[in-house]
Amino acid sequence: MIVCVAVVGHQNNPLYIQSFTEADDALKLHHIVHCSLDVIGERVNNPKKSGPTLNETFLGLLYPTENYKVYGYLTNTKVKFIVVTTDLDVRDADVRNVIYGIQKELVQLQQDLKNIIADLNRPTPIFCCHFQLL
Repeated sequence: MIVCVAVVGHQNNPLYIQSFTEADDALKLHHIVHCSLDVIGERVNNPKKSGPTLNETFLGLLYPTENYKVYGYLTNTKVKFIVVTTDLDVRDADVRNVIYGIQKELVQLQQDLKNIIADLNRPTPIFCCHFQLL
C-alpha cells in the first residue's frame, strides 16, 4: 500500500507531499522523503556505483526501512517523484507503473491548468484541489 507520494523540484524544493496515513506518521514520512533526496543525489552523481543506468528515469528501490520501501523516479528536468510503500513484497514494475501514471496525470494537469501550475521548478508548493484527487 502506498503511504506517501512526493514531487520534488530540481532544487530539492518540495512541490507536493501527500501522506495517506494518520497524522502521527506524516512527519516520519516527510523525513523519509527528504532522506531519499540524498540517495537520489548520490545515484545521479555516482552513476557507476548505482544499479540502473541514468538513461532509465525510474531509479527503483532507493532504500528499505523496517516498515517501508522507498522508490524514486527522476525526470529529464530533474524533478523527482518519490513513493513510499508499506508493501515489502511489491514488484518494481508495479511501482514504476504507478509513478508513470502520476507523471502522466501531472503532465495532463499542467496542460489543462496552465494558469495554476506554470512551472514545476518554482520555489513554492503546488496547491490545487484537482491534484489532490489523483
